[in-house]
Amino acid sequence: MTFLARFLLKEHVPAVHWACVSGGMIGALFIVRPGGSLSGWDALYPICMVIAYAAFQTLTSQMTRSEDPMTMHFYMIWIGTLGISLIVFDSWTLDLTQNQWMLLTLVGLMGSIAHYMLILAFAKTHASQLTPFFIFTNCFSTFAGWLFFQQVPVSFALLGMILIAICGVIAGIHMAYEQKLQVASIGSAS
Repeated sequence: MTFLARFLLKEHVPAVHWACVSGGMIGALFIVRPGGSLSGWDALYPICMVIAYAAFQTLTSQMTRSEDPMTMHFYMIWIGTLGISLIVFDSWTLDLTQNQWMLLTLVGLMGSIAHYMLILAFAKTHASQLTPFFIFTNCFSTFAGWLFFQQVPVSFALLGMILIAICGVIAGIHMAYEQKLQVASIGSAS
């Protein structure tokens, strides 16, 4: 995302952010462990997902400059719903319990709210400044995996997550420091 924000959106990305993104990528390699249990298409799926998600975020960031966030949200939700519906059409079943329907509705509602918040975030600041916060999804995913599935990451994956979290915190602190300097310079110019 930072790479696309710099070269497609022409945003300024400080050297500290490049170092943090590089550290995060190294952490991701610890998690994926090339040459480990993932091979072939299984290893390619996460890479394709990262590329598609980065392109989606870059496009969203670009569109928020000229489009209303609610309009964007409306179209993205319906296009996504129709697209996924076409993919799962052959395997979809309506034979779900009431609890499953409620969970499905809750997941859709929470995803919709989160997506709208993401669009609002892109409307308020640069994409390169939001990237460090996306790193924390690993922490929440790990917590949810432990809470719901009793899965605890193994040593290399845990090391990778810690490295990603540290890089995210450093980038966030640096971003806050830069914003504080900008506010101070604006205040002294007045």
